[in-house]
Amino acid sequence: MRVHYIEEDSCTIAYFPRTLRYFVVNETMKDFINAVEEGVSKESIISRLEISEDQYDAFNEKIRVCLGDNDYLVDEYSTKKLFLEKLSLNISNDCNLRCKYCYANGGKYHSSRQIMTQETAHRALEIFFNHFDTIEKVALFGGEPTQNMEVIRYVCEYVYEKNEKTGQKTYLGMVTNGTQVTDELIELINKYDIQVTISFDGTKEAQDVARVFANGEGTAQVVMDNIRKLQQYTSQPASIEVTYHKYHQENQMKVMDIVRSIKQQIGDVDIHIVPMGCNQREPIKELMLDNLDEFLDAIDEALSEKGEGLSYTFLDCILESLTKKTPSKYICDAAINALSVSTNGDIYPCSVLTDMKDEWGGSIYNENVLDEQQFEYMINRYLKFNKIENEKCSKCFAHTACFACLGMNAITNGSPFELDESLCELNRQMLEKIIIKLNDLQREARRNELLA
Repeated sequence: MRVHYIEEDSCTIAYFPRTLRYFVVNETMKDFINAVEEGVSKESIISRLEISEDQYDAFNEKIRVCLGDNDYLVDEYSTKKLFLEKLSLNISNDCNLRCKYCYANGGKYHSSRQIMTQETAHRALEIFFNHFDTIEKVALFGGEPTQNMEVIRYVCEYVYEKNEKTGQKTYLGMVTNGTQVTDELIELINKYDIQVTISFDGTKEAQDVARVFANGEGTAQVVMDNIRKLQQYTSQPASIEVTYHKYHQENQMKVMDIVRSIKQQIGDVDIHIVPMGCNQREPIKELMLDNLDEFLDAIDEALSEKGEGLSYTFLDCILESLTKKTPSKYICDAAINALSVSTNGDIYPCSVLTDMKDEWGGSIYNENVLDEQQFEYMINRYLKFNKIENEKCSKCFAHTACFACLGMNAITNGSPFELDESLCELNRQMLEKIIIKLNDLQREARRNELLA
């Protein structure tokens, strides 16, 4: 699809997916665009629309730029073959919480409760750093990574020494539930500049409903005390990850209410809000969302208050696509810009897909694993599932500005390559609404300039 029309009250906006450009059109311009896209001759267009040759040339130059060419999608994999954006190490298949919506089966995924050994961590780091020219980030993941402080320290020391030797900068990150902030962890965060993401559902009530200890007690107070402790002794946390679930919805906690609450309680952090699915294969009915309307409803408020920093990742990703105008070829970073190693050394496209046997890419205990057929087979499956070769995506007007989590597809639909239609529809509706809102803001800015 090369052009999509968005009807907004008294005007029509032409949106061009290939170039991520958009502008208001009248009926003549709309007919002109359709004729050009259909391959109608210059003479026929001039005659049909009763326009001059100069008008045709001016229109045509603008439209050709907006329609774009056949090489419009950026192939991050082919341009960065020896660059890996994120290597996740699942250093713990164990967790001290039993969150009600946990996709990782209480932290153990589909295997036993265990932690990664220092030997496994060493082999993983050696194999990946020897293969890739650059690894931008090493992420410590779980389960709950703070269950394995020995390996956290080892990985930090390894990456620090590697940075010293190569002169490059590989960043360290960690996703944690925030319940175990010890003096040792604070020391490591400060010494190695670990960027910390804490899972917190925005308010005490929502947190204590879903994110609970093994004995069923809520975690909100412990997590907030530890966030304040981190802020007192470190520059962390850098971001908060929220799962938006039915308790929020039923208690009229809008997405922007959650954003505002986190900003008030914690301050200036990145906020990543993900919806609890509407069609989980084994739904937790008490927390499953009825719909995703709140994410759509948040757009007007978020954009109108953008100057106050009230935004969230889901919205920002679409805005960034429209602003940078660099459409990605791939739906997700899994196996393209990101790889993951499980506690026992198995390689997967991402941490969410840990222990899913169909997604296995080999073992680090085979020192040539990244050159072996199994690893290549895994990568090629994800390369092939892109926005051009996937028919559903290629025909969708939102495909150049959308994103999805293939790992959550596997959990929700049984396969990473089975898209969640509810999220696809949300992406489409959000894109249209964002374009309408941006157009209104631009129009208002022009009006204010004229009146100034």
